[in-house]
Amino acid sequence: DAPSAPPITCFNNKDASDAEDHQGRQLYRHPTDSPTLAPTTAPPTRSPTSHPTLHGQAFMLRGIMWYDRNANGVRDSNVEVTGVGTDVEFSHGVGGIRAQLVQCDENSGKAYVAAEGETLENYASAITQGFDNRMVPQVIPANDQNGKYNLFVNGLEKWYLVEVEAPNQYLFTAGICNDDIPGWECNYDPTATTSTRRRIQADDADDADDDNAVAVDTSRGISTGRSTSCVYVNKLGEVLKPDENNELKMSSINFGVMRIGDSQGVTTSVALVLQFDGDSGPSNPELRRLLSDALARATPLDEEDDGAGTITTRYLLGEVDKAAIATVTAEVLAVSLDMRLAKDGVSLDAVAPKEVILSSARPSGDASSTGGAADGGAASQQLAVAMDIMGHYSPPPHIDFDYIVQDSINKDTATIRRGLREYNSNCRDQNNKVKDEGLREKDFAAVVSAKGASGRGRNQDVAYGDDVFSTACSSGFLAPDYFETDLKEIQALKVSEVEFKQKVGDVVSTVPASTPNDTTVLDIPTVTGTLVLLLLLLMSISY
Repeated sequence: DAPSAPPITCFNNKDASDAEDHQGRQLYRHPTDSPTLAPTTAPPTRSPTSHPTLHGQAFMLRGIMWYDRNANGVRDSNVEVTGVGTDVEFSHGVGGIRAQLVQCDENSGKAYVAAEGETLENYASAITQGFDNRMVPQVIPANDQNGKYNLFVNGLEKWYLVEVEAPNQYLFTAGICNDDIPGWECNYDPTATTSTRRRIQADDADDADDDNAVAVDTSRGISTGRSTSCVYVNKLGEVLKPDENNELKMSSINFGVMRIGDSQGVTTSVALVLQFDGDSGPSNPELRRLLSDALARATPLDEEDDGAGTITTRYLLGEVDKAAIATVTAEVLAVSLDMRLAKDGVSLDAVAPKEVILSSARPSGDASSTGGAADGGAASQQLAVAMDIMGHYSPPPHIDFDYIVQDSINKDTATIRRGLREYNSNCRDQNNKVKDEGLREKDFAAVVSAKGASGRGRNQDVAYGDDVFSTACSSGFLAPDYFETDLKEIQALKVSEVEFKQKVGDVVSTVPASTPNDTTVLDIPTVTGTLVLLLLLLMSISY
């Protein structure tokens, strides 16, 4: 007889051990009374803390042309554009960008030059997606492949760079360099950081041939160039890029792109009054000598007797004195304004120093025009530095840039005063770190210049002495000693409250201040007018 079937046993799912495999090897576990890990209590962020990276794909170099709405070269979080999005620099890309893969020389960092008899392969090119029905490039949500490029790599164990070209009405602001454009030159130092440093062309435009050259404003972006670094494709087809420690890591190559017209340029003026304590430093013979030497190097402009017992003589400072005072003051002011303006949605382009004028007032009883400062008479000194402050922002809404700048300075007078007073001390510390410890610019947490601060997140304040590298200091500029010992109070005033005029006989005319050197031809709405920042250094000196 056939063996009888085993008896059917009913299993209780809760208590079953599944010894006879009647549950398809499913193991029952009693539910826990509470989560094994407590839920997080921190509120969610509105956007990623760092930009999302593209997933790696073998034999493919990939990247995104992200939309730099505020044209500052930094991929900022939570940049909101009405009707577009609340985080457009992460959510949107730009179509119509041409990208070309080029072999890179691993030794020089430049495009590879074929040896005699060697034939270079033709490498891939692509155009980022994102056009309207008339094939006009658009700012478009970066879904799927919009605003992104993919370049197939068929040569392994080689180095590559990406050459890019923007369509009309667009410019690159980040991730790019170009040796043919002053201020955007590539940095081939293998130990340097690869982030691009955008520069205003004000310092270089005087060298251009104004009669023959077509002026191009490259302060915010350029239309063509190459990636700031090269990438290596290994034998597995993985795309690797050196990090700041020169270690190869999986990476993509991304570029920031601005749309011309989204950003409006603004220029303003303010009178910053610095008061000095005349009871200490100026009575010091060494400081007295320094002031006397500065007047000896200065060029007299005019002299006026107010009829009330005071004669004021005005001097145009010599190049050495002017360069030191103007450069240091512009950098300190720019660092303060950079963060303050950013909170109002404005990107600082530059604080550009111009002329420096010293006014020396003395009792009319002194016969010598320099008696107060050089010969021991009672005198007061007033130093005026003419500077241009330039920035840009993305309207709407439209802003009152004059008010924002003046308000920003008045809210930060303590920081500006401390920056000027401690500049020389911090500069000496920086020089010691560079000379004695071998540190380089890239080893500091932030780099500051007359264009503001770079190297830290936009939400972090930068203060002198806080692991900061000063470009003015690295160029050899020091503030006068009385900045360090006698600077007391700071106040921002309207330009109309400050006299900055030259009197020749009975005719009063404005002292000519150089116009901004960078000439603008970009089709970007610009607030016109020559505006000047006057920095007044008031110093009462008694001997």
